[in-house]
This record gives sequence, structure tokens and C-alpha cells, in this order.
Amino acid sequence: MKKKWILLAIVAVSTCLLGVKAVAASSVNDYIIKNNVTPAGETLSLGRIYNQNPNKNGGINMDYTDGKPKMVIIHEVGVDGGSINGSIDYMVRTQDSAFVHSFVDGSQLITIADKVKKSWGSGQWGNNYGIQIEQMRVTTSGAFYKQIATLAKWTADQLIKYDMGAPKLMSSPSSVQRNDLSIKPDGNLASHKMIAYKFNQTTNHVDPDEYWARFGYNMNQFRDLVEYYYNQLGTPKINSTSVEGNPATGNFKVRVKTSGGVSSVSVPIWSNANGQDDLTWYPATKVKEGEYLATFDGANHNYESGAYSVHAYAYSGTKSTATNVSSTLQVGYPSTPSVHYQTHVQDMGWQQSVIDGETSGTVGQLRRVEALKLAVTGNVSGGIQYKSHVQDVGWQTSVSNNALSGTTGKSLRVEAIQIDLTGNLKSQYDIYYRSQIQDRGWLGWAKNGESSGTQGLSLRLESIQVKLVKKGAAFDTEGEAFLDSILSVTYQTHVQDKGWQYSVRDGAVSGTSNQQLRLESIKIGLDNVAFNKLTGGIQYQTHIQDRGWQNSVSNKAISGTTGQSLRLEAIRINLTETVAQNYDVYYRVHVQDKGWLGWAKNGDSAGTQGLGLRMEAIQIKLLKKGTTFDVGGQAFIVPELVVSYQTHIQDVGWQTAVKDGETSGTLGESRRLEGLKVKLANIAANNLTGGIQYQAHVQDIGWQNPVSDNAVSGTTGQGLRLEAIRINLTGTLAQNYNIYYRVYVQDKGWLGWAQNGASASSQGLGLRLEAIQVKLIKKGIVFDVGGSAFAVLDDKPTPTPPPSPTFPTPSFSLTGVNDTQKAWLNSIYPSAQKLAKENDLFPSIMVSQAIAESAWGQSELATNANNLFGVKADASWKGYKYKAWTTEVVNGQTIKVQADFRKYNSQAESLTDYVTKIRTTMNGSAYRYQGVWRSNARTYQNAAQALKDGGYATDPDYPKNLIDRIVKYRLDTLD
Repeated sequence: MKKKWILLAIVAVSTCLLGVKAVAASSVNDYIIKNNVTPAGETLSLGRIYNQNPNKNGGINMDYTDGKPKMVIIHEVGVDGGSINGSIDYMVRTQDSAFVHSFVDGSQLITIADKVKKSWGSGQWGNNYGIQIEQMRVTTSGAFYKQIATLAKWTADQLIKYDMGAPKLMSSPSSVQRNDLSIKPDGNLASHKMIAYKFNQTTNHVDPDEYWARFGYNMNQFRDLVEYYYNQLGTPKINSTSVEGNPATGNFKVRVKTSGGVSSVSVPIWSNANGQDDLTWYPATKVKEGEYLATFDGANHNYESGAYSVHAYAYSGTKSTATNVSSTLQVGYPSTPSVHYQTHVQDMGWQQSVIDGETSGTVGQLRRVEALKLAVTGNVSGGIQYKSHVQDVGWQTSVSNNALSGTTGKSLRVEAIQIDLTGNLKSQYDIYYRSQIQDRGWLGWAKNGESSGTQGLSLRLESIQVKLVKKGAAFDTEGEAFLDSILSVTYQTHVQDKGWQYSVRDGAVSGTSNQQLRLESIKIGLDNVAFNKLTGGIQYQTHIQDRGWQNSVSNKAISGTTGQSLRLEAIRINLTETVAQNYDVYYRVHVQDKGWLGWAKNGDSAGTQGLGLRMEAIQIKLLKKGTTFDVGGQAFIVPELVVSYQTHIQDVGWQTAVKDGETSGTLGESRRLEGLKVKLANIAANNLTGGIQYQAHVQDIGWQNPVSDNAVSGTTGQGLRLEAIRINLTGTLAQNYNIYYRVYVQDKGWLGWAQNGASASSQGLGLRLEAIQVKLIKKGIVFDVGGSAFAVLDDKPTPTPPPSPTFPTPSFSLTGVNDTQKAWLNSIYPSAQKLAKENDLFPSIMVSQAIAESAWGQSELATNANNLFGVKADASWKGYKYKAWTTEVVNGQTIKVQADFRKYNSQAESLTDYVTKIRTTMNGSAYRYQGVWRSNARTYQNAAQALKDGGYATDPDYPKNLIDRIVKYRLDTLD
């Protein structure tokens, strides 16, 4: 065992090495310190200031507030020339108006008033707290250096003598304020200007700023110089020490409270069983003025249990003091096994050890782990062994039980690790561990000697987590733990006004969002194809504004344009050869006004065509064949095929065109149709050919020749009725769609639907057509034609269906609501209003909830899952699910949790599902939300509260927020 005099020797060395804290940048301070400018001593010339005596000043109390000075206040005389003695004589003569304690010039400092009593130099507040000193103006740099050195050392003397603490400037505004004179000082050093500005005395007092500015000096630099002397002059004192935490678990800190200008504190600790072999000097962190905290780390002592010795040392300049905290501090560790580990990090050194799943290393700081140590404590025999894969070295030999694995001082990154248990510990526990890797983030968990990290990718390991888990316990490894030169997709985009972006990989976003900037071109490549013993590559083509689909390119060639201000609108990507046999490529795009679309796959189109919308960002992923992947919705949007038509009506003329099953004509007015025009829009945008043809049977004329594309069939101005029509499609349109149409006939009403060129008519009966409806239906979709499309003499009239209910247009108040939000509201409120009224609910409540839960239709759930109400996917939900983070209030605390939410095919489906939830959810034998029903609630305010009471939301302010939103936007006009 080594003698404890070793500790004293180390103390001596440590003391010699301690330097004085460097001051802030200042040429004045630098000169004073480097040239060892000697401050002048203080000369006492007391007895001439009688106004400190209440018996001679009219009974004025000259004691400081709280009995002693709390700060030093710096003045200067404000005039050039003159001598220090002349200024003192003048102040003695005029002391009934003002006086200070001391004067300083370029060679001497003279004190004329007792510093334990107040002076009259800076107004009521400053006089109550401060020792005050006046500077003479000097003209040379040498004299100024001497004056400032003298003033700073003297100020430090006062701070120490009257126990004011380390120098700290009081707070002060940059312009005059009127603050309460009762406030206490928040610093112990001030200029006359700082006092004057803070308490609105005058703007004339700006000393010593203007004088000091001649020499490029200011109060912040002066404070630094005072601190320099304070640290040299202070006699360190340890007032108390305490051990905090739980030494019995190896988790404790040592708190040291000091005074006397302490600059640093160290706490040496060693285990008594080892003498001083494990002596570790713990630097204590300053937690506040005069208080320091040192944290024990069992890794420095090989997790030794037993008695420890703890000392504390405080330093000030070349002075130090020490005390014994404990000679028999019992340190131990729990009997249940725990894994301890620490990492050596680039530019930071060894980190504090952590335990059982905590993170060691850094996250987001781009620093490599260079070495690590691991150990296990507890009452199970056995240990831990581990090894590292190091840059340019490869796999090292295994080490165990707190030994170093990796390197230090060589700037080499650890890239991967393997960890395993030994002895009985291995038979009872599994060891899990995972790595956080440069550009990859956290990988999955490895286990019992498996590799964690990367190899062959030149990526640094940045942090680790390690856990002991009982044999047989469930554990989610959360994905792949080790990457061995994986096949990766990399891509970069050329963005409007920004140019080429940095290359990203494997699902990262390339491009921008919410900046209204177009993608103009893209390059895509595959990395590590040959390394993974594959052949082939990646091909891609883009759809460009005004140019359409371009030819395919491959392997990091440019698809698109640069310098031509043309937007990308859509993209197709596919793999080739054996890469395509083993992998799928998924990709999705962020589109102007649409946000993120769903994922396309293996050559499918992603984006839009025919809508004039720019692509703004893209994500691309490679997945092994057979991997389940949620594509998340529609990946490619084209303008809908729209059939529109208009009729010429007796005594009315041409009506406005209608579309897709709407009625053109009149009902119940006995007016004949005389002419018809029909057209199809967006054929080419849907990659189709052909068009639409139609012909009319006209009174006294018969069947006319077919016409197409909005030409007139029938007559105008001849008073002749239409009696029948035929409509058919051509080209690939006819191969993919059916055209259905029906007519409203005089005395017969609506007939059934005809299709694809069949007659819809009253031919031969002399009956007029009064209205028409036309629909385009995808082939394969079942359609109920509803009866005969051809009227005969004995047919009974088909009754006119009752009109759908209509509601007054609501009078919303949408001040502050942007155009996107307004458009979304206008798109959903009619359906919401109709559904709510048909199901005994308040439309205002339904829309207010949709606004809140979906962020005006712009939330992640709304855009990616069409979920407007945050409805979660419980066990009863059989549809698609979408996983997202959500905020919940639990026991009064707001927390973030991840949950499964219902995913709908459309927002209309979300509205319908919401109504089903409110109308049918049971709570035992009762309906959970029956209090929300309009017939029960009576008012929307009661309905809002009933939602909370039924458990719809956990936020206690949920009802109030619903109601406030209804009032603000006048959503009650929907009711």
C-alpha cells in the first residue's frame, strides 16, 4: 500500500499548475498583466470629512443599508487638468453638497472618508450601498495603465474586505429609467452612469465611460481586471462540504461551499482498500457563486465497494486550502446486476459513466467515439467482455471488466462493437446493445456478441446504449443492428433559385417544402451494387412542364432541366437486372398545394400530370422484396375525366353546362329540349385516346348524324323537340369506360339509364325530352340502370324524386384564416352540415372539432391518413392504420405518446366515421356520447362539454376551446 504523502505531492503539483483566469480581450488589461504594472498602494488621509458624523451633518444617518457596503461605484472628475490634491481640497470645502471616499490618479490613491460609512456621490440609491471613488483624468497611456491597475486592485481589496463576492456588474439600462429605489443591488460593481441611468437621476452623469473611451476601455473590461486581482488576492476558504445522493449505489456527488475569491475546487477520492492507487481528482463544477459540485464515477475506481476517502481543495491564485470530507465513506452497488459503461469522445475525452440503457457519447454533435469501457456490478458471478472495430485497424482483441477497448490520442473512430457476458451472469442474462451511427441514426439492438454498428462504410459510431435483460424476457430489437456496406439509393435535386442540393439517401427528403420552390431536375444512383454481389442499377424519367415525359436515364444522370425555369411534375423510377429481382424501389413526392402524396413503386408514376403543379421534394427508399410497406394513399394525380353537357330549352335557350350526372333541362315546367352539346375533358392527361360522339332524334326530322366534342346535336330556333338521344365513346376511352345517360320524358318522368350508344328515348310517341343526365363510369363498376331506357305507349310515369334538402349559406367570420384553410373549410362543411343534421348532431361542433384535430386539414393525420378527428385505431378497426405521435394529458401532465390512428380513403369517409362513432359507441348498456346528440344537448355548448365527459379528449380545456372556436369563426351559423 502506498503512503498518503503521495496525495500531498500531487496537491503541490496541481497548485503550481493552476493559472489565473484569462480576462476578456482588452489591450489595456493585456498590457497591465503582461508588463506586471504595479498598482499604487492606498494612502489614508482621514479626518477632514465631517459629514459622516450625524452630530455634524444635522442628524443624517450615515450607515449603509444592511450595515455594510455592497458595491464599489466608479466616478471620474469630468474635467481635464488639475491635481488629485487640488480636487480633494475642493471636495472637502464643498462636502455639504457631495463627497466620495477616495481619489486616484496615475501614481497614487488617497482615501479621505471612512469606507464603513456612506458618502454622498451618486444619489440616494448609490449612496446607500456603495464605496465611491473618483478618478482624475490622465493624458498618457502609461499613466492610464497605472491608474486602472491601481483602481482595479483597490476595488478587488474592497470586495474581499467587505465580503461582497467575486466582481459582478450591476444591471443597467441603455437609456434613462425610473426604477424603485427599494430594489436591492444585483451586482457589486457599477459606474456612476449605470446608477444614474437606472434611477433616472440625470443623463449628465456618464462617467467614467467617456473618459475611458479615449483609451478604448469599458466597464466590462474593468470587471475582468478586477476579477484578475480578486483571484490573486482572495484567500480561499471552504465553509462546508456535504455528500449528496446514495453512495450505497455508487451514485453520489460532493458539494463544496466556499468564500474568499475561490477560482476552482477539486475533490480527490480513493478507495481505502487500494491505498491511493485509484486516486482520482474530480474537478468540481461551479453551480453558483461560492458553491461547487463534483460527481463521483465508479469507473475510475473499478467499481470497488467499501470505504473511501474524500477530500476537498479550494484554490485562489497561488493559494489553496483543503479539508477532509470523509475517511470512511461507504460506497457500494446494488446486488441486482447492472451494466456500467463510458465512452471516450472526440475532443471531449472520457464521459461520465452511465448505466442500463442510458446514452453514452453524443447525439447530433458529429463527434466520433474513440474508445469505451464496460463493467458489471451485482452479486452474480461472471463478467463482461467486449471488442471494437476501429478505423484502419479492424476488430481488436476482446478485453473485459472496465478495460479500454479502442484507442485514445490517435483520432481513430470506433465503427462497430461486440459485447458478451461470461460465467453465471451469461446463463441468467442477455446483454443487448445498439449504436448511433453517422448519417444513419440509431440502429437496431444486437445481442450476446453480435456485431453492432457498421463495417466497410467509413462511418463513425457516435454513441451507444447497453442493457441487461433477464433470460426469456421479451425485447424488441427494433430493426437491423449491423450494416455491412448495404445497398443504398442516393439522390439529389436541383431546386429553383437554390441549385443542386446535397446528396441524400434512403428515405431522406431532397428538395423543400413550404417554400414554393420547384424541383427542376434530379440525379439518382445506387451504392454498393457490386459489393452486395448484384447487377443492374436504377432508371428514372421525369414529366417536365410543357414537355411531357422524357426518355429514361440511369445511374446519376440528369433527368429534367437546369436554367430553363421548368418544373418537374411527375417521376417514374425502376430497378434493373438482379437488383430488381431482390429489391423494390418506393418513392413519393411533395406537390404544390397537395403536400406529400402516397408512395409509388417500381416504375409507377408519382406526382401529377395535367394540373400544372410543381414537384417540391422527393423521398426514395429501397426495400427487400416481400417487405410490408404502407404506401399511404394516392401517389399520382391527374385531372378527372369530366363529361360535361348543356341543353337548349324551349323559351330559355342554352343552359349553363353541367357535369357528371347533374341535371340539364327542366323538371315540371313542360319545356322541350331542342339541342344538346356534350364533351369530355382531360382525356390526354389520363393517357387515353378517343372522345365522345352523340346524336339526337328530332321531331319531324328523325335521327341526325353523330357529332362530337361539343358540337350541336338537335336544332335551335325551329321549335322542334328532342325525342331520343344516343351517346358513345371512341378510342381507348371506350375500352376503359362506359357512358351512361338517361332522359326525363313528357308524362313519363325519368326513364332508366341507357349506355354506350343505346337509345334513350320516347321515339314514336311524339313526347318531348325535358331533361338529361350523363355519367362516365369505369369499366367493371356495377351500375344500376334503374329500368327501361326506352319509353313505350303503356309505360307509367316515373315519379320525380324529392329534391335534396338545402341549407342557407353560412355566414362565417374568417378573419386571419388563409386561403388554403378557407378552401379546405368550404370543401368539407356542406358534407359535415348535411351529415350532422341527418344524425341529430350540431354541425358547428363537428366542424370545430375537424378544424382543431386536423389543423384546418393540414395536419399530418389529415394529409397522410384523411383523418380529420384524430380517431385512433382500436381493436375494432379493420381498416388501414397510420402511426403518429400525439399529445395526451395524463395525471395533469402533458406527454407525447405514439399511437395508431384510423386511415381513410377520403376525408368524406372520415366525416361519416365520426358520425358513426358519436352515434353508436357504447359505454356498458348506454350510448357513450348520447349527451352530444342535439336532441339531448339542446345547445352546442352543452354538446362540447358532453364530448369531454364522454372521454373523447383528455385535455380539460377541450370544451372551452371548441366553443371559443365556434364563436370566433361563427360556425354556429351552420346549425
